[in-house]
Order: sequence, then C-alpha cells, then structure tokens
Amino acid sequence: MRPSAIVAQARPSSAGTLAEQVYEALKHEIHDFRLVPGDRFSEAEIGQRLGMSRTPVREALFKLRNEGFLGVEPKLGWFVLPIEFGRLEQLYDLRVVLELASVARLCATAGLAAGLDELKPVWLVPPRSASKTRAKSVRATSSSTPRWCARPATTRRRACTGT
Repeated sequence: MRPSAIVAQARPSSAGTLAEQVYEALKHEIHDFRLVPGDRFSEAEIGQRLGMSRTPVREALFKLRNEGFLGVEPKLGWFVLPIEFGRLEQLYDLRVVLELASVARLCATAGLAAGLDELKPVWLVPPRSASKTRAKSVRATSSSTPRWCARPATTRRRACTGT
C-alpha cells in the first residue's frame, strides 16, 4: 500500500489540502493510540511515512501543537503530550452541566411529552433487565479496556502522576 493511501484511509471524507489530510491522519493515530504520549518523531519521518513533503507535515504538526496534542523541542523533534486527566474531568463536568441544563429546558417546553413518549421504547431500559444489560456491557468492555480506565478518576490521576 502506498504511504499516501494510509492518509486517505484515515479519513476517507477528507478531500482538503495535503496539510489537512496529514492533520486528520495524525490526529486519528493519536486517538487510536498508535502514537502514544511520549512518542518522539521528526517532520521528515512523518513525511516519509505518509509520502508527503515536509511543508504540509509541518503545518499539520503546528496545528496539533496548538490544540494541545503535540509538543516540540528544538533539536529533539516532536512528541505526543501526556493526557491531562484534570482537563478531562473538567470537560466531563462541563458536559454534565450542559446536559442537565438542556434536559431542564426541554422539560419546560410545552407539548414535548408526546414526542418523548415515542422515544421511551428506544431509550429506557426495563428495570428487570437493567442490571443484566449493565453486567453484559461491563463484561464486554472489561477485556478490551485498560484497567486504569475502570478506576475512579482520582485513582487514575494518582497512578499517572504518582500523587
């Protein structure tokens, strides 16, 4: 397979510039943990692997740096930054606040009950099967999920930071 085909496979819908294609491919590799925190690489290595010149690779790397995924050190090259669990917890808390506000707003909307009744069969789990469904989903994910993901957030943070 040609190296440039790897970029096209990462996001088949990306028909943007070469820099955007490299950006999508690298971001996909970070999210899939093919590039893990601490991995070091150079612009030339990425360019050679993806079959691109250094210019679009450099643009993509700087965009990922600006988004907090990568860091760069002079003479040492690029590296994947560690995951900031504190930031993830803050984002999760923000999501909870936004979802609660959205639900409160929806509940205050007149005439919404009929529309919600149509969704009950899809969204609500019958009480008897709820524990069985939960157990099945835990069993299904426990074999593929790293053990640190199943720990409480404070334990994960201690395990990663040593505090």
